[in-house]
Amino acid sequence: MEKLGFASPGACVETLISYCPPDGKDILDIGAGTGVLAQKICAKGHKANTFDAMDLSPKMLEHLVKKGIYNKVEAWNMMEYPWPFPANHYDGSMCNGVLIYVDDPECLEEFVRITKPGGICVIMFRHDGYPMYEKKDMELRARGAWELLHKTGDARNFQSIDFGENPEDDVIFNQWVFRVLEKSEETAPMYDAELIKNSDSETYTPMAC
Repeated sequence: MEKLGFASPGACVETLISYCPPDGKDILDIGAGTGVLAQKICAKGHKANTFDAMDLSPKMLEHLVKKGIYNKVEAWNMMEYPWPFPANHYDGSMCNGVLIYVDDPECLEEFVRITKPGGICVIMFRHDGYPMYEKKDMELRARGAWELLHKTGDARNFQSIDFGENPEDDVIFNQWVFRVLEKSEETAPMYDAELIKNSDSETYTPMAC
């Protein structure tokens, strides 16, 4: 993907570091895939207290676990509520390039629920994806559940590709930074999501960054 100039993971990481420096904090990677975001954060010398992760694909998460960075790792569909994480727990969350594949804007409620009041959510929205989420975003702002702190400038996600006569195929994105204001009630039963474990041990103990 780097050969394609895949820009959004780096932009997500830089935005999180700027608005929620992860050192000593609890961070949730939503739609984590193979764990590229936390890997990039660690490569920059930052060490979170915990990096937790969820993704729909257990196979992707098997690669993530092998990186030895993440703590709690769950295979979970973002459109199944509640997510298998406690309310008001995380100092920050990051979600890059995933919501374009999620058809339910109600998932934004879960970003608010799992984040501490004052915590930060960094969410990548593509220009062709945000319109589906705009009404829910505005509802959360009007309710005082979160506030928009920052929106990065427009950026191309695949900077090395020349789309030529098909510029509509280009992917333009922004990183949106929300601060959670609302304290959520813990109404979520802790579902038995599929916990991805290290194949060499009964439990998964992450290595330091």
